[in-house]
Amino acid sequence: MPSVSEPFGLVALESLRNGTPVIVARDAGVAEVVRNALRADFWDIERMADQVVGIIRYRELHRELREHGLREVTHSRFGLAEPARRTVDVYQRALVGAMRSH
Repeated sequence: MPSVSEPFGLVALESLRNGTPVIVARDAGVAEVVRNALRADFWDIERMADQVVGIIRYRELHRELREHGLREVTHSRFGLAEPARRTVDVYQRALVGAMRSH
């Protein structure tokens, strides 16, 4: 999935959530938040090919990437509850600030 045209990498998160090991671009946003993915430069097709072959050939690597990746993206930080809570906190602070200034 290494791509210069997808800035964050929702495809990678969706794949991990479905138990599929992923390869992400080193400089993609998703590479900053997901630990259980292989990384490659988008232009390094030899490295990506080696990683794909490794995932297919080495069952233990596939299993670990699958299990750890799935566990990681099902963590609460990737759910909707935490971002919703943070958004509410921002709005509450903004309202309190606005009420104090009037």
